[in-house]
Amino acid sequence: GLPLALIMKKGDVAKNELFYDCIKRNQFETMTEGKFQSKLENRMTRFESIKIIREEFGNNDAIIATTGKIGRELFTLGDTKNQFYIVGSMGCAAGIGFGIQHVRPKRRVIVLDGDGAALMKMGTIATIGHYQPEQFLHIILDNEAYESTGGQHSVSPSADFCNIAAACGYSRCYRIDTKNDLLNTIRSVKKLFGPSLIHLKVSSDPVSDLGRPTLKPYQVKERFMDFLEREGRND
Repeated sequence: GLPLALIMKKGDVAKNELFYDCIKRNQFETMTEGKFQSKLENRMTRFESIKIIREEFGNNDAIIATTGKIGRELFTLGDTKNQFYIVGSMGCAAGIGFGIQHVRPKRRVIVLDGDGAALMKMGTIATIGHYQPEQFLHIILDNEAYESTGGQHSVSPSADFCNIAAACGYSRCYRIDTKNDLLNTIRSVKKLFGPSLIHLKVSSDPVSDLGRPTLKPYQVKERFMDFLEREGRND
C-alpha cells in the first residue's frame, strides 16, 4: 500500500524469451446496431440512464464508474460495495474494468464511461477487443460535453464509438438514445459473450445538489477488493 521505487543497473535483469498471444481477428465480423433518433434536448438525462443500468444488474456484478459526474451520480443513486468510483483518473475506467474481468472471467463487469474519458484513452478499446473478455459491457454515456469542468463541448459528435469498437474486435456494438432501447439492449447483452459496447447519447441536464462519495478513495478500493475476493471465490 506504499509507493515503491527500484534503482537498478544494466544487467540486473536476465534476458528472457518473450511469448505473445497472437490473436488474428476479422474486423468486419462485428455487427453494429441502431441509430440515434432524438435531439439533444429530448434525450434521457445521464442520471436517469445510470438509474436504469444500476437497476438492471445484480449486486454481484462489478460496476466501474469514471471520474467526475458519472461516479457522483452513481453514488447518489445508492452506494453499494460492488460499485467502484474512480477519482481523478480520467480515461482509466475501461482499463480497470478490463483488468478485473481478465482475472475474474466469471464476474460480469459494467464500465460507465464518459465521451471525454473514452476519447482520452481510446487505445484501451483496442486492448479490450484483442483479449475478448467474455462478460464485459462498456457503456459510453455521451452528453457531448466535459460537464465537470464547465460544460465545454467534446469532439464526440464526430467520433463513431461503435465503428471504432467494432474495428477493434468488440463482439456487439449498439447506438441508442431512448429508454426502451436501453432496457432492451441491456437485457440482450446479458445473454451474450464477448465484449459489448453501448454508445448511449444522453442530455447534459445537470443534477442539482449532487453529492460526492463520502468514503475516501482508499476505503472504496479496499471495500471493492474485499467484494471481489469474498464474492468471487468461484471465479
